[in-house]
Amino acid sequence: MGQDRQQQIRYKRSRFSTRLPVDRRYTASHFWTVEQQSGLWRVGMGWLYSVSGTPESNSVDVQGYVEILDLTIDKMREQSGYKDGNE
Repeated sequence: MGQDRQQQIRYKRSRFSTRLPVDRRYTASHFWTVEQQSGLWRVGMGWLYSVSGTPESNSVDVQGYVEILDLTIDKMREQSGYKDGNE
């Protein structure tokens, strides 16, 4: 099941880069969820499983997750003193 590149956001900050599917919900703990059928959600972070129910109420769309990643990476860079000049 391949992802169409038009359905992904390319994300890069500092030395971290990834592609984020836009049809997912994301959490600050870096899990993603996608509804397979009404009330059945596939959950992922390296491994996959399905659960019945609803996602966390504070889950965000891909743009919200980009903001979470920006804050997380900036905090890590600040704590380590790392400066590369790239955003």
